[in-house]
Amino acid sequence: MSAIPEADRGENRERHDLFLRLLMQNEPRILAFIRSLVPRHEDAADVLQEVAVVLWQKIGQCPLDDGFLPWSLTVARFQAMAFLRDKKRDRLCFDIETLERIAEAALRESDGYEDRRNALKHCLDRLPAQQRLLVLEAYRSDARIDQMARRQHKTPMSLYKTLQRIRELLSSCIRGRLKSPQ
Repeated sequence: MSAIPEADRGENRERHDLFLRLLMQNEPRILAFIRSLVPRHEDAADVLQEVAVVLWQKIGQCPLDDGFLPWSLTVARFQAMAFLRDKKRDRLCFDIETLERIAEAALRESDGYEDRRNALKHCLDRLPAQQRLLVLEAYRSDARIDQMARRQHKTPMSLYKTLQRIRELLSSCIRGRLKSPQ
């Protein structure tokens, strides 16, 4: 059974396609916003799925232009709040007022997300291949420094220091990119 009613397939196909493109394009920013509110990555992924369902259900109200991201972040905010309210029994849960403040700060921060992401990509591309691969491997979700160090015949401390130097290079490069007009 199709998720799109038969009558809507032809006339709303373009709207549905545009919606899906916008959702996929903005998914990293939406997830980053959710992660600022929901501490566990697995929980944030669950909230993201709920956000996608709500956005799809409200496709008729959805702005399919520059307003898509702010609208999506608003839905994400409410879904994250609902999730956290349900999890309130956890001892590390913030009260609603604190969550609202965090959400507002995260929304302000999300404005420069794309610029920072592009700067990071540019700076990663400028790294020598060996350093770039090392950083990318270190930031995989299942990465373990001790195993990486063993594969490279280094001590974990040596690898930490190497990664720290690379991070400092990236940080300096990113700051420079964000200051200068592209």
